[in-house]
Amino acid sequence: DRIARLDESQARLTLRKLAKFHATSAVLNERTPKILTNLQGGFLRRTNRAFQPFHEGMVEVCANFADNCEELGPYYKEKLLKLKPYIFEYSVRSFDPKEGHFLTLIHGDIWTTNIMFS
Repeated sequence: DRIARLDESQARLTLRKLAKFHATSAVLNERTPKILTNLQGGFLRRTNRAFQPFHEGMVEVCANFADNCEELGPYYKEKLLKLKPYIFEYSVRSFDPKEGHFLTLIHGDIWTTNIMFS
């Protein structure tokens, strides 16, 4: 059941393990500078546009929500729809490495069905 909840001890253990996994990037970069520079993994990159329809679709969902929300209304619907042609590039750009920073390994699929406890 992928939406089953973890109890507190399981959640704490999972977060500790994820933190260690993420920290391996810092250790790798410290021991072997720029080792991850050419890492081409990940689902969100310019050369793989498979997720572009998903991103654009989510903007439409948000725009429709705004249109039906009294506090937001048509004004925000239009703003969101104007964002739609650019949303994929903005999303990809958020993964571009910044000068002086290093890439980080992430799990990216941390559902309860992907966790094993003994």
